[in-house]
Amino acid sequence: MYQTAKPLFFRTETSLHAGSGSDLGHIDLPIQREKHTDLPNIQSSSLKGAFRQNLEQNVKSDEDKIGVHLAFGYDSDGVDKESIVGKFFKNPEDNDYSGSLAFTDARLLLFPIKSFKGVYALATCPMIIEKFVKELNFVCSPAVAAVPATTKVEVSGDRIAVASDSFLVMNGKVILEEYAITVDNTATNNASAKTLATCLETLLEITNQELQNRLVVLPNDVFRDFTRLSTEVITRTKIDNATGTVQSGALFTEEYLPAETYLYTIVATSNVFQTKAGKEKTKKDFPTLNLETDAQVMSFFKDKSRDVMQIGGSSTLGKGIVKLFKNQL
Repeated sequence: MYQTAKPLFFRTETSLHAGSGSDLGHIDLPIQREKHTDLPNIQSSSLKGAFRQNLEQNVKSDEDKIGVHLAFGYDSDGVDKESIVGKFFKNPEDNDYSGSLAFTDARLLLFPIKSFKGVYALATCPMIIEKFVKELNFVCSPAVAAVPATTKVEVSGDRIAVASDSFLVMNGKVILEEYAITVDNTATNNASAKTLATCLETLLEITNQELQNRLVVLPNDVFRDFTRLSTEVITRTKIDNATGTVQSGALFTEEYLPAETYLYTIVATSNVFQTKAGKEKTKKDFPTLNLETDAQVMSFFKDKSRDVMQIGGSSTLGKGIVKLFKNQL
């Protein structure tokens, strides 16, 4: 059982494709989505592999390389049997255990939408806010103290909520894509939207009021429609090397989460699963590794992972670059 669970936030710096395979719809390669809401997400299996690769590329010492296997579970791929790591895990009793790090599916928190004024907005909806607050309470994170009950925003129909001093508003409306939507100017909603933006800035340690200026709370149905229709859909093809022209039958479309999308996942840790012999071996050969308890595993993940990493496909096209916000770990 996992003893510690904390939120990890990240923002897409370039558009991101966490694919769900081929599809019979108008998009050949769509992104992953929640089945019951149709909102974009990133499945935990995709995240765990990306985070493991992040650590493997960042650690240098044999001690830390062994730590990656202890935290994520042993993986023999790419391990030289004659190296220190290979020799450490050469016996079955030394590598037959589960990883002590777990990740939930990454949920959508803020979605960027083109705005007539202010270039773009960062949109969310009451359903996402409610789920977000519930999950923070569920993990009993210190972050909960920064998210008071006043973050609840009530919007419906054709009205939206923004912080009272948002630079997106023009003549009482916010124009998103080709839609002009009236702002609900009730004092409660204005205050709640501003409180929510301030709380998120505190959690992410953003100091330039970026979220206060751009935050828009849309009705649930409207928000879902924007996340369906305002993702990036790119047409790709392949060039025939012999002719220098488009190869026949190689045209396809691929969907991406746009840059500036904010998501979050819950990182859970447990004590390192090892055999008794494995623990004695760790302490004997690497006495300074300090990787056994759930708190040490969380610290190892936070300290050894890079703040900027890649998630999803099309990495050779520069896609999937994300910025991690590890303040709450």
